[in-house]
Amino acid sequence: MTASKTWPTRTADGRDLFREEWRTIPGFRKYQVTRDGDVRNRATRRILTEYQNQRTGAYSYTLWRDDGTKTSRNYTGLVQAAWETEAVPEGAASNMSRKPQEAP
Repeated sequence: MTASKTWPTRTADGRDLFREEWRTIPGFRKYQVTRDGDVRNRATRRILTEYQNQRTGAYSYTLWRDDGTKTSRNYTGLVQAAWETEAVPEGAASNMSRKPQEAP
């Protein structure tokens, strides 16, 4: 019998991911993002894993666009697209080489 995988409910700094405000990402309706750059699938509510670009060191997500094509995007652009009507808190999405969120 295999153990079922548990998905993180809190970030490494203690934020509760279920109480965060999530916004749908324009052009990527299947996904939502928080102001801090966490991305989840809207249908399953699973938090996506960030992948590090070996050449640049930047972290990004692999997403499916609304037209069905696959692409990689860094979280800064996703946060800015979803939260463009409001100011993004200083430091929330400014460090392109942040470490991915870890499960508690």
